Order: sequence, then C-alpha cells, then structure tokens
Amino acid sequence: MLQFFRALFFKKALQQALDNNQRRRKAITPDKARSIGILFDAGMENLRREVEQYAQKMRGKDKKVALLAYFDSPKPPENPGFDSFFRKEMNWKGVPTNEKALAFCKENFDLLICINPNAHLPLDWLAAHSAAAMKTGLATEKPNDYDFALELPQPISPKLFFEQLHHYLDKIS
Repeated sequence: MLQFFRALFFKKALQQALDNNQRRRKAITPDKARSIGILFDAGMENLRREVEQYAQKMRGKDKKVALLAYFDSPKPPENPGFDSFFRKEMNWKGVPTNEKALAFCKENFDLLICINPNAHLPLDWLAAHSAAAMKTGLATEKPNDYDFALELPQPISPKLFFEQLHHYLDKIS
C-alpha cells in the first residue's frame, strides 16, 4: 500500500517538473557540445565501463564531461571514480536528496545523456529537472522531456547507444 502512494506522489512530482521546466532548448550534436552531462545506472558493470570510456573520449576532444551514477543498493561501492548516489539518498517519494545529484540537475549542460535501461525513478526525476539545452535518452513510455530518444534492442549495449546517438544527431543537426 505504501508503495502505491509513493509511486503516485512520485508520478505527480515528476509531471510537475515536466510541466514547469523552463529550459532553453537547442539541438546540438555531441561533437558540437561544449559540456555534456551523463546520468546512468551504475548497477551494470559493462555500462559503467562504457560510460567511463565514452567520457574519456569526449574529454579528449576538449569537452567538459560530468558523470552522475545511480546505485540501486543500500550503499554505494567505495570510490567509484565518479559522482554517484544510492537508494538511501532519496526522500520517501523517491526523489533524490543527494547534494551532488541536485547540483548536477541545475548544471546548464549543452547536452544531457540519460542511460536508464532499468527505468530507475531517481534518474527519471533528475533528467526531468535538468536545465540542459538538449536531452537524450532511451525511448520509454513514461513521461519525459527528451528532445531525442533512441529505441534499442534488449539488452542495451552502451557502445551501440553512443554510436547511434552520434549517428542520428549528426544527421539531424
């Protein structure tokens, strides 16, 4: 019963964020972006590794890249090598309360990339609250304000995600 009310209040908070988000939208490719924020599910080892490799590649192109990972566990691992938050750092509705997470969504990134294959609600909330000029992520039936969403076969391949992201954004920009 508590889960039902928690989900109901979370859905309302998410919809409010989507309705009230006053960001300046701008179509941009990863190669033209000066700053990139990457939100991702850190529970998958291959995803963590691929995201870190992608971030290094983009930093090598003089991009400012910020990572924020979500660990769906009671405590995060020690020294993950990037900013992160975990299950206990949310309020009763499931909204993140971690300072780094809240600061991340206030950053004015040129491009936000959200890789959330397991549909973790805190990542959805942060993406909805992000002030990024362009938001991209995986296609979902849940409410979101992605400017560009990729639909990929399961299981999600992070490498394929980044390849497809570059391919399609280069074509439309």
